[in-house]
Amino acid sequence: MSVSEYFGGIPSVDLRLDTTAAGVGLLLAVALFPLRFYVSSVFVGTVPLVLGAASALYLVTDRYGSEHPSLEASRVGAARAHQLRAATVVGLAGMVFVTTLTGGRTVAFFAVAGLVGALLFAQITFVRREALDPALVLVQIVGFTLLVRWLALATTPGLIGIDAWVHLPDYAASVRGSGGLGAIADSQYYSAPLYHLLVVGAAEVFGSSLRTGLYATLGLVVPLSVCLVYYTAGQSLSARWALFATATFAVADHVVRWGLHLIPTSMGLVFFLGVFYGVSTVYASERSGAAYGFVLLFAFATVLTHQLSAFVVLLFLTVGTVVQGYLRFVAPRVTRSRAADVPAGVNFAAVLLVVAPVTLADWSLGPREGEAFLPAMVESATTRLGEAGFLDLASASGGSTASVASVVTHVPRSVQLVDTIGFLALLLVTVVGVFALLRHASLGSLPLVWIAAAAVMLLVTLGMPLFGLYFLLPTRWYAFMYVPMVVLAAYGMYHAEISLSARQAAALLVLFALVFPGAMLVNHSATRDAPVNEDAYHRFAFSQGELDAAETIATVHPTDVAIAADDPYYLLFRNRHVMTADPLELASDGTATGTHVVYRSHLATGGTQVRYDDEMVRAQLPATSVCRPSMDVVYTNGDVTYCTAP
Repeated sequence: MSVSEYFGGIPSVDLRLDTTAAGVGLLLAVALFPLRFYVSSVFVGTVPLVLGAASALYLVTDRYGSEHPSLEASRVGAARAHQLRAATVVGLAGMVFVTTLTGGRTVAFFAVAGLVGALLFAQITFVRREALDPALVLVQIVGFTLLVRWLALATTPGLIGIDAWVHLPDYAASVRGSGGLGAIADSQYYSAPLYHLLVVGAAEVFGSSLRTGLYATLGLVVPLSVCLVYYTAGQSLSARWALFATATFAVADHVVRWGLHLIPTSMGLVFFLGVFYGVSTVYASERSGAAYGFVLLFAFATVLTHQLSAFVVLLFLTVGTVVQGYLRFVAPRVTRSRAADVPAGVNFAAVLLVVAPVTLADWSLGPREGEAFLPAMVESATTRLGEAGFLDLASASGGSTASVASVVTHVPRSVQLVDTIGFLALLLVTVVGVFALLRHASLGSLPLVWIAAAAVMLLVTLGMPLFGLYFLLPTRWYAFMYVPMVVLAAYGMYHAEISLSARQAAALLVLFALVFPGAMLVNHSATRDAPVNEDAYHRFAFSQGELDAAETIATVHPTDVAIAADDPYYLLFRNRHVMTADPLELASDGTATGTHVVYRSHLATGGTQVRYDDEMVRAQLPATSVCRPSMDVVYTNGDVTYCTAP
């Protein structure tokens, strides 16, 4: 099925929406460029450049491109395809070998994983159509996806992430122990318990621990869900570019994150993929009743799993309703065409009218901080909006004394730039894909919904923080935003291939294959268990010694006194052991205050945080700065020391 056949639209002859949008993008990039002189955020400095580059690239290729699939003749045949597959399999085995040899996901592991990712993209983009085996490549992508996640899960003691220590040892364990949801009646997950019921049910069926039940279910489902991207993109794209979208999604940093940090957000992402796939299926199957049922099933499942994920689904359906309303009632007047000429597409309004009341009713039942979830969140959002201000970004304390400045560290600008390369590469080809779709589907509703949904999510993730608005937890939106972005990116690469010469297209594809997977896999969001730059970013996993120490300290620490530790270690005491715990507080001389403190040896070299002057700052501290000479050592095991003031 061609792009025009699927979307029901044809290039506009009266108005070139693609070139107009590219021109607007170029102007917007110029307008945003001066912000770099007022804000130190790496995204503020780089996103306008990427937007401008994508817009300029599209305008140049539109003006001088040939639009012929000239690269096909240069692609490799069956013999080379077999060699690439064999090399990929060897690379997958190498990932297991390196992990076994080093005991975890080390720099060597990520080097091998980046190479395997490059080989996968090479198969997808450089093997001829007749030699490309989509099913076999998809199996390799799924295998790669599983290994990247599972080798981290298998080699990390305990759990990866912080919230997981609440959901499993607290909520799920309480449900299992009591045999009902009454044990979490004071939690917002009382009305969204599907995650906890799944984990408890799996543990009961397998006769295992909750951790094993989690890994055996959601730990497998999250990696396997990348197949939904393939089937979604495959409804409008060839197998090659559907595989491209799938591989791009599989290695994306925040997608990897939710395959490691297995919490309700992970499950919500799977259900959102189901909604996204169902909507595309409705579009392709001319409003099939079964496809609508698929959309509603996953939408309701999201409501019963995670409030933020349900909000993302509501936003997606709302965007679809607005786009559909525009095409039906506004576009005909603007373009002087008949509304009947616009494909009916998906009845987003009808789906929204069914899903929204159920969602709002569920939010009204779930408690949060002593009141219903919905009123509590509305009040919180209203308060935050009232306090918002342009360029009101969180920043580290600038008034540190010399003593504190000697221990406070900052993430180097070069490290931040390397950390964003993968996202910027994806954004560039996504923007090109937006322009390409506007060219080929100017009257179709679904591509406009993809574009609008990605744009709105970009505003949440990158725009709202500029105003100091974090109440929607923007970092948790990236994985959801990547769903429409990777499909748009596939269109962008397809457009580049047919618009550039064979040599230019090959160079672009090689550069993407070499840079993108490796850059995404070493991003700090994808390496929560073992950051590549451990002195700059948090390690959201704990060694066995650190877990054992927390267990012992929890038994000897007085219940009426707060304990202080670095961030994120103090959260283990708060979430896992339900103790009163606070971040370490630095005094002006660079030493920690407090009468009951915990020091980790990781504090000397890691990217941990402590509190100074009411702000969280990154610091590397020697043991004597936390466990002061005047304090008594109550417990130590080499990794962790617990001290109290006499």
